[in-house]
Amino acid sequence: MQKCSSKTKKIEEIFEQYNVDVYGYADIHDVKVAQRPEWADYPFAVSFALGIDPEVMAGIAFGPTKQYADEYLKINEMINSISEEIEKALVAGGNRAVAVPASKIIDEENFTADYSHKAAGTRAGLGWIGRHSMLISKQYGPWMRLGTVLTDADLPPGTPFEKSGCKSCIKCFEFCPSGAIKGTHWVPGISRDELIDAELCSEYMKKNFSRFNKGLCGICASICSHGVRRVKR
Repeated sequence: MQKCSSKTKKIEEIFEQYNVDVYGYADIHDVKVAQRPEWADYPFAVSFALGIDPEVMAGIAFGPTKQYADEYLKINEMINSISEEIEKALVAGGNRAVAVPASKIIDEENFTADYSHKAAGTRAGLGWIGRHSMLISKQYGPWMRLGTVLTDADLPPGTPFEKSGCKSCIKCFEFCPSGAIKGTHWVPGISRDELIDAELCSEYMKKNFSRFNKGLCGICASICSHGVRRVKR
């Protein structure tokens, strides 16, 4: 591995180019959430977020809209472009790196993706995980999409979030139309299954909202207090 003040500079130039203002670096050597064995030995990650239009998010409190579905796809495409640029920059500098797809389920039975963007996000100091099993940042609440690049570049890690900021709020639990949210308070190391029934969530989305990218919802994020304050600023 190479020390990398020059690498962080290059990464941050890419972020500046795309107006990314929420990002960090994570030490993930002890975070075992990679679904691909060949990704398991990457000790560091670049984690970043792109905010979703607040008006779009505020408009899905009763269910997803075409505007939300379009925004979702557009931001995922931008995240993939940014991640690929960061991967290329790190590899050009002599390190190994891999851009994790923004949104791609590889295990349909267990509803898991290649890698947990949320795990990298908490370790990079971007935010904590809410009762709805989404990452919540101080800047965007859960009204954002996440990107991750795994690498062996020795990046300066942020301070991991060790505590939930949800306090006594259970709005997502109360408003979830599928009943998938269990209302459990997040702590580091807790499993996703203790927070949410992913199968029940997926079944509800496919049954009721399949016309939107084969199944989207977003209601729990829309009513989250940490997101709602974005439209009140």
